[in-house]
Amino acid sequence: MTPQASLSPRAWAELFLLSLIWGASFLAVSVALGEVDVLTLVAFRFAGGGLILWTYVLLRRLPVPKAPKI
Repeated sequence: MTPQASLSPRAWAELFLLSLIWGASFLAVSVALGEVDVLTLVAFRFAGGGLILWTYVLLRRLPVPKAPKI
């Protein structure tokens, strides 16, 4: 396999979008920490992430394990 010499325009656009999302996350956390407590912020991020993931699982109709071991 030969190494790729440069990135395609699509790869540059995806990298730029990823950096915007990543940077916005750090900015949002720094702004939020000025207003709310750390544990409150963690709880909201955890709940929001769980809501997004469960919505994805339900919309895609992915199998949900029923066994307590899992």
